[in-house]
This record gives sequence, C-alpha cells and structure tokens, in this order.
Amino acid sequence: ILNWIERDLRKISDAARRIGHGELNVALNLKRQDEIGQLGQSFMTMQHQLGTDALTGVSNRRGFAARLHQRMRPGPAGAVAGFAILLIDLDHFKQVNDAMGHPAGDAVLIEVAERIRACFGAQDTVARLGGDEFAVIIDGSSTTAELEARLQAVEAAVVQASHRVDPEALVATGF
Repeated sequence: ILNWIERDLRKISDAARRIGHGELNVALNLKRQDEIGQLGQSFMTMQHQLGTDALTGVSNRRGFAARLHQRMRPGPAGAVAGFAILLIDLDHFKQVNDAMGHPAGDAVLIEVAERIRACFGAQDTVARLGGDEFAVIIDGSSTTAELEARLQAVEAAVVQASHRVDPEALVATGF
C-alpha cells in the first residue's frame, strides 16, 4: 500500500514541478477517490486555470505561449508540423469601455471570443492575449486561400458579434 501511495504522491510532485516551470499540459492520470486523488484533481484544475482567460474561457497569453512552444517542437521525423498564427486586434475597443463601462466591454469580449472560437476546430487554439487582442494557432498545413477564407469568416463573425451585443442594454440592466 505504501508503494502505491508513494508512487501517486511522486506523480503529483512531478506534476507540480512541471507546472511550476510553465508546462501547462501535464497529464496526471490518477484514478483515486481519496485525498490523494482530490489533490491530483486540484492540480489539474490549477493547470487549466493557469492557461485559461478567466473572462472569456479561451486560452490566455500563458496558455497560448505553451501551445505555441509545443507546436514548434519537432515531431518524430524531426520536422515541425505545419501551422499558422492569426492575430486579431479589435479596433476602437477602448471607446466601448469608456462610453459604456467595463461590464459592457466584458460582454463584447466574451461574445467576440465565442465567435472566434466557433470559426475554428478543437485542434486549433484560440487565445486572448490581453485587453482586446486575440490570437489563433491554426493546426495543419493550410493553403493561402484556405487561410484567407478563415480570416474572412473571423472578420464576419466579429462584425456580427459587435451587432449582437447591445452595450446600452447591458448598462441599463446593471450587468
């Protein structure tokens, strides 16, 4: 029994060390229902929160950097698999916060993040880098035409999001 407990505590200790060094994709795989299992689950929750933007639920800057670092590692054949990066900056976003308040600005950011995420697959990484800046790591090798089509889809989605959120209604109702 002591070996079993010691083995799982070492897994948790190793995971804590790796998370502390900025690694955000540490698999713990503890199948326990006791305090050690709860501790392991707490580490997994902490790992997720470290890489996730609390407002929008997409990756944050740290999560984006970790995923980018992971994508840049050479694969088994020694080559890096193809990917593209899309950077998105919302023009005039400060004016929303200044005119309507931060709750309205937050609502816009949440909606924009959801719209951007809807344009991409689960293998792609959508992140809020900070403020009104978003980025996407698009996995796989896409042609220029495919990337341009995705860019147009994101632009259309963000424009649609800006029309869907009514900041005045949010302020008036106290959100």
